[in-house]
Amino acid sequence: MVDIIAIIMVFGVPLSIIFSITYLRTKSMQLKAKALNLENPSMINHLKEENQELRSRIENLEMIMSDSDLLKLKNFIEQGQLKEQAQNFKESY
Repeated sequence: MVDIIAIIMVFGVPLSIIFSITYLRTKSMQLKAKALNLENPSMINHLKEENQELRSRIENLEMIMSDSDLLKLKNFIEQGQLKEQAQNFKESY
């Protein structure tokens, strides 16, 4: 019987400490989040607007990068044809 109690104490005390610390940290974070929500609703709205603006900019960049004309231009540049045509253009003037 004493062995079982000793085993429970050996494993139970550290686990209870870990759970207690985690619980206290969680409650602390919740209180801080609640305080931020009450203090700065205008800041949150500003961040939401900025987030939406950044999302739209990323969508624009994705459209630019996936545009087939740009992909053709990239292949054209990689083949070295653009350099040759630029040289021919310079020589013609």
